[in-house]
Amino acid sequence: MGPIRPEERLTRYVLFTSYYRPSDRTVKHSAFLPDKTGGTSLYRTSGLDDKAVQDLGNERVAAPQNKVLLGWIHITAEDILVNKLRIDPDNEPERHAAIVDWPPKDEQNLIARRLAAKATLHLITDS
Repeated sequence: MGPIRPEERLTRYVLFTSYYRPSDRTVKHSAFLPDKTGGTSLYRTSGLDDKAVQDLGNERVAAPQNKVLLGWIHITAEDILVNKLRIDPDNEPERHAAIVDWPPKDEQNLIARRLAAKATLHLITDS
């Protein structure tokens, strides 16, 4: 797919209600915190419509974990990069990328909060 462009849309899939606040439908910072491997999994979804985004999430994220896809979170690459993080477009599986180069743990919450503030939530019940 080529290098990540700043305007590129990236998608974090929502499998857990802990990723958002139902009361005001905003994204929680926990949605962006790195996992045990030190990265935050995303998919490159620029150019995909909502159905394709949902199908990708069901196929590549929810089904392999035997989970139900609740929705997704969109963010631009630029919103990630301005926080001195890097996006690794590993393409494993296809369209996959990860937010990497997270700072020490004491700084991660602040950055994750900044990302959550820039992100937009789409719940499947919205469809």
